[in-house]
Amino acid sequence: MYHNIVNDSAPVGHDLQGITVRERVFKWQLKILNIFFNIIPLQDYIAKTKKGKKNSLNTISITIDDGTWQTYQNGSKIWNKLNVPVTIFVNTCHLDDGPLIWGSYLNALCFENLYDTILVENHTYELKSINDKFETKKKLHTLSLEAESQDSFFNDLNLKYPIKSEIKSYYSGMSSKQLQDASNNLLVTIGAHTHTHPSLDVLSAEDQANEIKMSKIILEKKIGKPITDFAYPSGFYNRKTIAILKKMQFTSACAVVPKYLEKDFKQYELPRLGIYRKDKLGFILVIIRGMIKNRLRYVY
Repeated sequence: MYHNIVNDSAPVGHDLQGITVRERVFKWQLKILNIFFNIIPLQDYIAKTKKGKKNSLNTISITIDDGTWQTYQNGSKIWNKLNVPVTIFVNTCHLDDGPLIWGSYLNALCFENLYDTILVENHTYELKSINDKFETKKKLHTLSLEAESQDSFFNDLNLKYPIKSEIKSYYSGMSSKQLQDASNNLLVTIGAHTHTHPSLDVLSAEDQANEIKMSKIILEKKIGKPITDFAYPSGFYNRKTIAILKKMQFTSACAVVPKYLEKDFKQYELPRLGIYRKDKLGFILVIIRGMIKNRLRYVY
């Protein structure tokens, strides 16, 4: 599982975000994976497991969450050259330079040296040292989960502390042109990842359904194809989420660490391994550990 793939000119905050890799890093990582593994489309992997068959131990699938324009621009050059299939799970609020998803907003707010302090609920949070930045981001995320509405919390914060346009542009989502290009590429499958990237398990069933439905409708309208694959933002979900996905005719959903809430429907709780290590030895060890942990079933 990947998230952001950025180039060398991206602002400094990207390097402090744990889910980001530079283009050059993604290139050699994908080369290593392509040498040692048989990389197949996620849908092919799932189709085989649904039939009760096992994929070979060296068979994996690659997924990418969020769907930023940088990730597609930088990553597509590499997976096209190496002929590697990928599934991109796209948030829809940040498409075509729309509002940032909240994870991207928090990263830009805390790491891009835009503010020295943040005042929230009469408490001042520092953003001066590296440690301050990480602690403040963690605390703000916690406050958003404790708020009556996570969406309202971030909307209010964004009004008080907006992100400069030149910084925001680096965190924006894919363009409609990129989505259409991806849809026409046989190596790429587009899946849904909600509209604004909320923590679904803290939302009501109605709000979850709205987030999921909106992303599905927008993506299907833009690419003219049905959207049947889903990934839970930050891996958070509950039984209500799975029920909504089934009702909306999604056929699979990727978690991070699955809860296995429904033993007979594991295609809605697929485990994934995040790939972020930058050194080659560490990267290989992460792959091996992930395969063992997941009993050699999935490495996404």
